[in-house]
Amino acid sequence: MIQIITGNARNKNIHKKFEENTEYTVSDFKKPKVFEDFELNVLDLSFQDLWTSIQGDSNEIYMIKDLKHYHTMLKNNKGTKILVVLPQNITLKYYWGWSGEYINSEDLKNLTDFISKIVYQNVYNYWFRLNFGCNSINLNKLKITADFYFDEKEIEEEQKILKSDKSNKLTTIRAEENIYFTTLNLMKSREVLEAFLEKTNILNKSNEEKEPEWFNDIKILDDVDIENEVSQIEEEITKLQKKKENKLIKLEENKEIKSVLYQTGKKLQKIANKMLDEMLEYEDKEFIDEMEEDYRICKGENTFLIETKGLLRNVNGNDISKTDCHVQIYIDKLEEEGKDHDKEKVKGIFIVANQRNRKIEERDKLPIRQIELAENYNILIIRTEQLLKLYEDFRNKKIKTQEIIELFKTQIGEFKYNKE
Repeated sequence: MIQIITGNARNKNIHKKFEENTEYTVSDFKKPKVFEDFELNVLDLSFQDLWTSIQGDSNEIYMIKDLKHYHTMLKNNKGTKILVVLPQNITLKYYWGWSGEYINSEDLKNLTDFISKIVYQNVYNYWFRLNFGCNSINLNKLKITADFYFDEKEIEEEQKILKSDKSNKLTTIRAEENIYFTTLNLMKSREVLEAFLEKTNILNKSNEEKEPEWFNDIKILDDVDIENEVSQIEEEITKLQKKKENKLIKLEENKEIKSVLYQTGKKLQKIANKMLDEMLEYEDKEFIDEMEEDYRICKGENTFLIETKGLLRNVNGNDISKTDCHVQIYIDKLEEEGKDHDKEKVKGIFIVANQRNRKIEERDKLPIRQIELAENYNILIIRTEQLLKLYEDFRNKKIKTQEIIELFKTQIGEFKYNKE
């Protein structure tokens, strides 16, 4: 259904042009029906009575209050199509005199900015510039004329809908998704408007007839069997999609674990601690990082103080010394509390992703000097690739928690692990 909104609604000729076809409803400019009741609303701004003013200048029009209502209606429009038909080069009549006639007049071709301003301020906030120049286009053997065309400079390419023949002047634009402006004289007849709508396809009509609602209830041949098969396939796709999502989640979890090879800072600490907790069957929710050791694991008589670092360089003496420093501070605390540190076997473990920006096979071996220093301090250095290998074997049940604890207890210097 299409609503034609015009100030000529009382003119019988308008009704003859459009309402003999049941798809059209002609509404008076002052009493339009709600837009949402129609697929398309054609807002006619080309009728003469609109372009009059009782004032003594040509800066206002008489029906401005009626026009302002359309600004609200377009703003609140819920998706129906709006086509605004701009005026031709009619005469603006103004300054109503005592004689009962308009005293002054001006052709709209001399007031193109005035037309744009009236539309922008009172119909829809989209600015365009008009140029005067008679042009035309032939559609379905009908010649459709226009006295104006749009200045293309400020209009995006995808907004340009229709141009005139020969002169190639822009006559129709899309201001927004559902709002169109045209300079073509579409109010000439229903045939002209329909030729325009067919050419521009503003209504997005397909040439094919739409299927009625009851059509899919009719079953022929093997329709039912095919529908059942399709339903089964869709169920399988849903199950597979869910399975895929679970696998992708698992892949992301694995990626986080293996990122221990290149991470640094708090992220590296978090991943390494999670791996250690799982392998050693340990959890300490109350541990607080007091800027000393990064983590502490207490298993029976064994206490492992964990220092974790991600380095772009290789390990140096300061790294080993810092780990030993944490051990000495912890032992001092035990003595201050009157505890026998000989009964609590304290050991420092330095977990390091050294040269973390390189591929694993391109990373240098740990410097012998630092390995020897770690041995002197009773420190165990575990490179993150070794930690990852240990974790993977644990998850695959190739090594048990107690065996890992034994490795941590007995080894010093560089961690050696190569279990097949």
